[in-house]
Amino acid sequence: MYNRFLMNTLSITTNMQHSPHEHSNRQEFQTGMNLREQFGNRLRHLRQVEGMTQQNLAENASVTVEYVSKLERGLASPSFDVLARLCAALRIQPANLFLFSLHDGQPAPDSGRSSAEKQDAIGLDGFISGMAFWSRDIATDTYRFSSNMGSLFGYPPGSPPLAPQTLFEHFDGKEQKRLLEGKRLHDAGIRIQPMRMCLRRQDGSLRHCIVLADIDFDENNKPVMAHGAILDVTELMDLDRHLGRTHRILKERVRERTEHLHQTIRSLGEEVALRKRSVQEMAIYRQMVENSNDRMAFMDRDLIFRVVNEAVARFYDRPMQDLVGRSLIDVAVCSDTTKARLSKLLHQVLNGTPVRIQGWQQLPGREPIYLDVTLSPCRDEHGGIIGVVSLVRDLTDLKYDLTESDSSPKCNHPR
Repeated sequence: MYNRFLMNTLSITTNMQHSPHEHSNRQEFQTGMNLREQFGNRLRHLRQVEGMTQQNLAENASVTVEYVSKLERGLASPSFDVLARLCAALRIQPANLFLFSLHDGQPAPDSGRSSAEKQDAIGLDGFISGMAFWSRDIATDTYRFSSNMGSLFGYPPGSPPLAPQTLFEHFDGKEQKRLLEGKRLHDAGIRIQPMRMCLRRQDGSLRHCIVLADIDFDENNKPVMAHGAILDVTELMDLDRHLGRTHRILKERVRERTEHLHQTIRSLGEEVALRKRSVQEMAIYRQMVENSNDRMAFMDRDLIFRVVNEAVARFYDRPMQDLVGRSLIDVAVCSDTTKARLSKLLHQVLNGTPVRIQGWQQLPGREPIYLDVTLSPCRDEHGGIIGVVSLVRDLTDLKYDLTESDSSPKCNHPR
């Protein structure tokens, strides 16, 4: 996983070791980097991934919108307390806020490497906590170590130079066998692959490292020098675990949101189908109402006709549009006493009590008719009464048939 990445690093760092000019350029390059801008870009990216506005993030992290804006533009540096609140608001680990290279957006120094080598090496120092170099004269079996080798193994600054055996003892028995086998292969002029190992520092802490090695040959193709580096990749591995956990969290969130989206689509499909059925049913109801001989109407709380069917228009001998917008009391063809009684019944319905009455009605110039009248309150979706629905059915013929078949002397009708 790390092989090509780390071998390129070894090549780069070895060149740096032999070229003070390039080392100086690299230091100047790092000095000019703007860490706050990179942090701000990362914060903006994570906020947008969560679908948050600056206002949302500010509210959830208990900071101001202006402060979030300054952070994202690299004009402010957050405290540890603010970092903790930002992580809680974004639901991420603190390391996630710093997943960027200090070299991002900056040109890499030209050290004669290929473009692929330059790409692999970008940002390595930003993630590796320690790197030390070693070399070994194969003929004399003598070692040389870089000045920071002791600190890599946990020794305080200013400690005496460490003997190879001392460093060797920081590895356990299994790792020591691997190191000895690598040394044997070097003596035979055989290059080895990078070795992933664990070392125990002076304070007892366990660190993960990669041991890199290469061989120099003389003009007779005889191995003369082995050299390489030890890279502490503990933080890199921790970061890799954080990335894996973040990937799993993001994958789960995508799954949840995708499922929610599918559920929403299903719900919308069901709602569309329900609305379609409702439209069809309403069309059927409209035909039923329009073709019915029963008089059907809806009146608002002021007893104004809002909806009437053809049967109502035929009864009053008026077009439907002339009836809509007029009061039932004004339209009704009856005595003032009957109108007063009808108004009382309608207000009773508006108070929530349905009414049903039957009786004869005498219209001027017409035969008397026997009517079955049902008045029901009409309610909105909250249960409030918004008007009255009336259904008037002409039962005259049925009444005559029942009367003529009734032999009782008490029976009487207008005909």
